[in-house]
Amino acid sequence: MRRVFFLPLLTLVFACADNAPIGPEMGLSPEMTVAQARGGMGDVVKMVPFKVKGTWRYASDGDASVCDEVSGTAAIQFIEWEGTATHMGKVTGTNINCLGPGDPMTRPFLAQGGTITAANGDMLIAFDDEVTLTIFPDYSFEIGPVDFVWGTGRFENATGWYQLHGEDAIGAGPFTLTGEISSVGSSK
Repeated sequence: MRRVFFLPLLTLVFACADNAPIGPEMGLSPEMTVAQARGGMGDVVKMVPFKVKGTWRYASDGDASVCDEVSGTAAIQFIEWEGTATHMGKVTGTNINCLGPGDPMTRPFLAQGGTITAANGDMLIAFDDEVTLTIFPDYSFEIGPVDFVWGTGRFENATGWYQLHGEDAIGAGPFTLTGEISSVGSSK
């Protein structure tokens, strides 16, 4: 006659079901930052450093449609620039600043959008309506962080951000843009 004992096995299963981790918790290593890919259905992309050095100047016109969606926009600044970027080489760019009402040096900074174009035509597109502008006593300035929202060519589906530092908020001049971008092809 065969006897089956389920009680000890059942007790063992419930004793091990306390949801306590068996091993150490997994964390990100400091040398690799990862982010969720946009529309990636759980895919993870590697973020790499991104830097641009260049020279900017005010432009007389540009595409103001970005500011149409920003509530309270009273003034618009168009900016053109050129420089060199990691992962892109020689680049040109345009930016638009959406500003609120007031004195030119104290207007609220509402949003910034822009396009970075590589020599081969690949583009990175940025826009953020929660960006800050800080003008320092020496008239140097910082803008950011601003999000990369999409791109074309090698930068299709790109994500990331940048912080911009310039030497002269009144005129034109050198600037440095630093941040991170999803590595090329890592979301595919």
